[in-house]
Amino acid sequence: MLDLFADQGASLRQARPPAPARLITLVSQGEQRHEQALLWQLCQALQGYGYPPVVLDGTSLESQEHPGLVDLMQHTPWGALGATEDSDWAVMPAAAGLRALAQAPQRPLELLGALFQGCGVLVVYARAELLIPVLAGSSAQPVLAVAPGRHALLRGYRTLKQFQEQGRLAPTLVSLITSSLRNADQLARTTGRSLQKCALTFLGCETDMITVRSEPQAEHRSDDVRRLALRLLENGAVPFMA
Repeated sequence: MLDLFADQGASLRQARPPAPARLITLVSQGEQRHEQALLWQLCQALQGYGYPPVVLDGTSLESQEHPGLVDLMQHTPWGALGATEDSDWAVMPAAAGLRALAQAPQRPLELLGALFQGCGVLVVYARAELLIPVLAGSSAQPVLAVAPGRHALLRGYRTLKQFQEQGRLAPTLVSLITSSLRNADQLARTTGRSLQKCALTFLGCETDMITVRSEPQAEHRSDDVRRLALRLLENGAVPFMA
């Protein structure tokens, strides 16, 4: 898959200056069951729109057997890096690479954008402590997914506070509908609005919020995820260009 991206990038460079990749970031809070379901749906939606993503998995560490972002930063050829076998898009480990980006003398997003010129969409999935040094000072709006429930709400607020205080970043809140129960939609909206209110009251931070089914029902076919994907595509080129 990454060989295909390399070929596409070469063609773009011959025809015109390569356009910056669009950047989408998804925050990991340890709720992998819901977060990875959302990540998978989001990648499917991007693929459907003609933007096959490259996913940088900041929850996985690069190794000799599984090279990733840090190897690309050390000039490992694209062809030596590959997509996971169970995916239709390129997925590479990125934990060490994201840490290295934060310590690079060059602006992290400039370096990341240069590495992925010619790619359509770059999706970075990582914990706040890895994302904040890379995104700080930019206009990026990381996606912060929150499941219903008091503990998830408190964890989401702590993460949002971390982004605001350490990086001056305002995440986009995605309140997850996690079941097909009749009141599931209302519960998700209540959770999202409560987190919005806490952010505004205690942090002075205005946030956008959208509700999304974490595992779409057959009759809905992820319409809400496709809308989220479109929204992220519209805003996704800004951080690399800022």
